[in-house]
Amino acid sequence: MAGDGTATIGFTPGAPNCLPVSYTVAALPGGANASGAGSPITVTGLTDNTTYSFSVTATNPIGSASVTTPAVTPESAAPQAAITAPAGNGSYTVGQSVPTMFSCGEAPGGPGLTSCTDSNGSSGTSGTLNTRSPGTLAYTVTATSLDGQTGTATIHYTVTVPLGIPVNQVRPVASGTATPGHALSCTTGTWSNAPSIYGYQWLRNGNLIAGASRPSYTVAAGDEGSSLACDVVAANSTGVGAAAMSNGIAVPIVATSGCPAATGTIHGTHLGPVTLGITRATAQRDFPRSARRGKLYEQFFCLTPRRDPRRVRLAATARATRREGSLPVSQPGRARVDFQPDLCDRRNPTG
Repeated sequence: MAGDGTATIGFTPGAPNCLPVSYTVAALPGGANASGAGSPITVTGLTDNTTYSFSVTATNPIGSASVTTPAVTPESAAPQAAITAPAGNGSYTVGQSVPTMFSCGEAPGGPGLTSCTDSNGSSGTSGTLNTRSPGTLAYTVTATSLDGQTGTATIHYTVTVPLGIPVNQVRPVASGTATPGHALSCTTGTWSNAPSIYGYQWLRNGNLIAGASRPSYTVAAGDEGSSLACDVVAANSTGVGAAAMSNGIAVPIVATSGCPAATGTIHGTHLGPVTLGITRATAQRDFPRSARRGKLYEQFFCLTPRRDPRRVRLAATARATRREGSLPVSQPGRARVDFQPDLCDRRNPTG
């Protein structure tokens, strides 16, 4: 019984020598009938939830014969339920709010619906998924008709514990040749909570280097005398972790030809009585010639500019003779000139 006011009757035809011509199926009570040349035959016009029996009559030129089926009661088809949102097999985190949308409908000829509810107790057309605990869960909507029949729709989904933001466990490592024109590289370090993306920022003496936001950095001439390091940040779906700084790499200042490596830093525009940029004649005038034990000392100041992209070196800017002893360095002036001095004393045997 289809539950839609119809019944389909199947039967076994008679032996070939019986030569049947046609078959007729009639519903009792009511008399609704249908004919056909063979099995099965469908009878329409029935009333659901009414008990029927059916007679099958075979007819040929000689005569006819009938048999009657046991009594049956056609029932309405079950109602239908549908879930329109969300789609099945989704993944959510514990406590996440996930709204649902659903609907229910009665089958044709059905007596009507009594309820349309989801597995969390919501009725009507909307509800929410249960995300209170992790696991693989099911969400079901049930349609119930007046005759007690039900129809259901179900989706499955996964609930997981949310990740925390990434936390650095082992800091990044910067490595490479720290001379201009060579590249330094920076590792990500080790982080917890499964980062999905990393960001990089190179630093010079703790200050950001504009545009240096890749895992590698090419050392520039202006980096001489500085310490380079990289900051790394890691992120996942929850958020961005605090930056972790790598070890620092010192970039040495290349010594001026003929002088030892720089050993200190001066600020300002004066080195004792010598002003940066003065002529040799002025320097000789400011260092009057004098002698002790018949020997003179000629002093060279080799000044190497720091962070000068042209890598200009001012060698022997000031040159004069003086008696043996130390030359004081004046206090910084208003203008700040950041130079690295290389001091070379050379004996002058000419006296």
